[in-house]
Amino acid sequence: MNRKNAIWFAAGLVCGIGLLAIALSVVPRQAPAAAPAPDIDNSRVGRELLSLAKSLNEIIGQQTVEPSADAMRASLTSDLQTLRSQLELYAVQHKDKFPGRGADGKFDGALFAKQLTGMTDGEGRPRSASASHDSYGPYLARLPDNPFVTGIRSCQVSGGPGPVPGDGTTGWYFNTRTHTFSANDPDHNGL
Repeated sequence: MNRKNAIWFAAGLVCGIGLLAIALSVVPRQAPAAAPAPDIDNSRVGRELLSLAKSLNEIIGQQTVEPSADAMRASLTSDLQTLRSQLELYAVQHKDKFPGRGADGKFDGALFAKQLTGMTDGEGRPRSASASHDSYGPYLARLPDNPFVTGIRSCQVSGGPGPVPGDGTTGWYFNTRTHTFSANDPDHNGL
């Protein structure tokens, strides 16, 4: 059992015991006539168990709400690897053309996302899900967020013929000249 599962199991056990103690504190005690019930303050035990459960919940909450920088970097690296491989597959299936080039020849981030997350024909035009002949994709269920860029733009892509700006205005950047896909934040644009 890994550490996270062990913590969840312990938290569940403590919560269950705490709820049982609370239930016992509200049920009237009826001891058999021959043996008197021991004098236990069930409400105190319940309060202590609930306090322990809350402490465990805070510890677990801190672990899941605040991922470490190492975990965020590992996630970013994995997402970059997946995105780059799917871009290569797209190009192979679309006559060496990469997604995101609009009718005017300029990079279009919304088109880029639509072409990777939906179905297209061999020219990159969006197709309906019911089309089966000469349809490709989807390559991704959705564009992932860059964990180092906050806000709604963390999953969006900007692009152009130049190097990665690393300005964090979008989560990702696609160099349309070199076909290089990168993180668009100042600390990870070289990955």
